[in-house]
Amino acid sequence: MSVLIPSLPDKAFNEQITLFSGPPNILKKPIQATHIIVRNGVMTGMQKKAFDFLLKKAKDSMEKQREEAGSNLKYPIEFSVNRLQLMNYMGYQGSNRKPFKDALKKMQTLTVEWDVLHNDKNFSWESCVLLPWIKIDSDMVFYSFTPHIQPMLFQNTLYSKLNLHIQGLLSTDPGIKLYDWVNRYRDIKFSNKETWQFWRTVLHGEVDDKSYLNQYKIFKRIKLVPAINEINQISDISIELIEDTNGSRMVQFLQFKIDVKPQFKIEDDMTKSPFTVHDLNLEFEELGITRHYATKLRKQFPINRILANIEYLKQRLNSNSTPITNRGAYLFAACSNDYASVNNAIETKVDEPSVDVSAEGIVQAFNKQRVDDAINMFKEMDIADQEKEIQIYNETLLNKAAAVPDESGSRQNRQMIPFFKWLAEKTWGEPTPEELIKFTLLLK
Repeated sequence: MSVLIPSLPDKAFNEQITLFSGPPNILKKPIQATHIIVRNGVMTGMQKKAFDFLLKKAKDSMEKQREEAGSNLKYPIEFSVNRLQLMNYMGYQGSNRKPFKDALKKMQTLTVEWDVLHNDKNFSWESCVLLPWIKIDSDMVFYSFTPHIQPMLFQNTLYSKLNLHIQGLLSTDPGIKLYDWVNRYRDIKFSNKETWQFWRTVLHGEVDDKSYLNQYKIFKRIKLVPAINEINQISDISIELIEDTNGSRMVQFLQFKIDVKPQFKIEDDMTKSPFTVHDLNLEFEELGITRHYATKLRKQFPINRILANIEYLKQRLNSNSTPITNRGAYLFAACSNDYASVNNAIETKVDEPSVDVSAEGIVQAFNKQRVDDAINMFKEMDIADQEKEIQIYNETLLNKAAAVPDESGSRQNRQMIPFFKWLAEKTWGEPTPEELIKFTLLLK
């Protein structure tokens, strides 16, 4: 039986948005270098950060060296990085270089087993020191990886995307190590299922028979739970711990459920999309989408869906349909219901019988939903914008007795319901067949 420990709520949203407003610093990290085990000591979180930072800089440098050397590129290859940049990323402050130098020297003694889960289906055993050669001068750090693993590090096509901006925020050793491992499963949703002793080695390292970490409840309290809490509070993912007793009274296996936090899903989509935020902003500007709706759209929808529905909106604007007065509201509704995908489905399934979009019940239900959307939109408006819409509506009325009163406390449903119907039609126009079909499918 599994026991689920729920994740903590995100407590650092504003800080994250500020820190990650620029493009993500993504390391395409080989899976073989993610699923590693240190067999002769303990790798600290700072050393894990250092390895990933050095690997990122090396991969960036490798691309340039490939362009220059072409087929003449030979291993081993030496790399360099600014010393202060590396120190800052590892979290070292001040002018004392000794702890920084000691941490790098220790990396020269750590023996690592690569790809312990055999993701590449190669079941051979491979082990070497983490970082064999380092040279530090006043400004730069020079380094190289073991020649035998350099092809694996730089030519591998099986990798996970590790955001170094987010890794840099983590400060505890278990949190840094666990994030590095489970981030690889962000698209799969569930990590590998292993014994709790295996995860102890991942988060801490190997222990002897006298270690207090031989008790699961102690390991969970001082290593596992703090790591989960830090990741859930600071990073771009939320994780849940699944404990499996395997039919016994004691916990035997552990697994993690991984969810990307909503505010970072657009960032994930951007790394997979040929489009950029720059493209999106240009589209918003050309269509006259207000900042209010542009912000809502970016926060709630993947970039591909927004761009697809922008094209749908452009087609609608170029048609002879009822004019759209509020393009931002219409685009938001289009993204919510993904009109673009429905339109494509209709175009590619012309042989299938169409839905009877003229059915009175469907139209009435659709219009009611539109009124509800208009009410919610009205609530989000500034008071000045609300009063402006009411003024425009009142001017269209022949029967002034039906006008919406100026005082909000005097407004009644008999006045407001017709107003919201008018606001819905003014904002979105008459429903198209595609929109009605989409709505019909949602009712089933």
